[in-house]
Amino acid sequence: RLCQARGIVLEEVKEKLTAVETRAKETEDALSQREKDLVDAQAEQQELEAKLAASNREIEGLRREKLHFEAALATSRLAEAEAQQRQEELSVALTKTSQKLATVLATYV
Repeated sequence: RLCQARGIVLEEVKEKLTAVETRAKETEDALSQREKDLVDAQAEQQELEAKLAASNREIEGLRREKLHFEAALATSRLAEAEAQQRQEELSVALTKTSQKLATVLATYV
């Protein structure tokens, strides 16, 4: 009977040991999968960071371009204002010249 009881206990211990080994293997597999997922997530993060850096460089380039265009526009508007002022000056000079010419012609007529 003692041997039989020991055999039953031994069988139970073996079953428990098998269950523990199975759980340990499942835990190890889950840990391994989590490590793989972590590596994948880190690779994705690096890829996203690289894309973000490229986008930031592109945005900075566009900002510089915008500043150049704004400067060119300001220069163009200044040139337009100067041309308008010069046109007004020429118009005044033409009017004065016309008046003088009319005075001179009136003198000879």
